[in-house]
Amino acid sequence: MKRGAINQLKELAKNYAIVAFSTEWRKDCAENIPVLGLISEATELKSESSEGLRKDPLNPRRRCRIPLIILFDKEGREVGKIVENPREESTLEEELLKIIGKNQV
Repeated sequence: MKRGAINQLKELAKNYAIVAFSTEWRKDCAENIPVLGLISEATELKSESSEGLRKDPLNPRRRCRIPLIILFDKEGREVGKIVENPREESTLEEELLKIIGKNQV
């Protein structure tokens, strides 16, 4: 984990929460959901994870694009999301920090 990003997230954690949707069969989930747990522990960022999704609820013929990580502010408004993986140049913690940075006043 990138220590600088973790330290910054630690300062902002009380204002945000994460909900993550995952499945056991996706490689992305096996890689990102445990990292999200470590980030949550290191920063005290509230995080909830739901497993077992198999199909897209809006299109049953299509599998879900998972993991889906949604970041909410303390008012419950969605401020950003990460679908499947952070951008190639970012770690998960850096991507979360970018999303928060875009929403800071």
